[in-house]
Amino acid sequence: MNALHRNGYSIVDSHADYVVVGEERTLSFEMVERAVQLIMEGAKLIATNLDPNCPTSTGTRPGCGAVVALLEKATGVKAFSVGKPSPVMIGAARKDFGT
Repeated sequence: MNALHRNGYSIVDSHADYVVVGEERTLSFEMVERAVQLIMEGAKLIATNLDPNCPTSTGTRPGCGAVVALLEKATGVKAFSVGKPSPVMIGAARKDFGT
């Protein structure tokens, strides 16, 4: 959320333009329900990455891609991924490096 704020995006609970899904360790079913509602009201579904799981020191946990898959299935809306291996991410990196 800090990165969104730094780039001029506001976090809202209604009339959202986007639902952005990133790595989240405190995900609740209430958050999932709200995301579904916002997407069904027209918010675009954005994924920071589509990794299905994440290794941790205590084992594997669901990753961003698993949460995105849940939202896609629940809403019938396909997510737009801005993370690896997205051309958007590669283009931004090329611009930063001047290549």
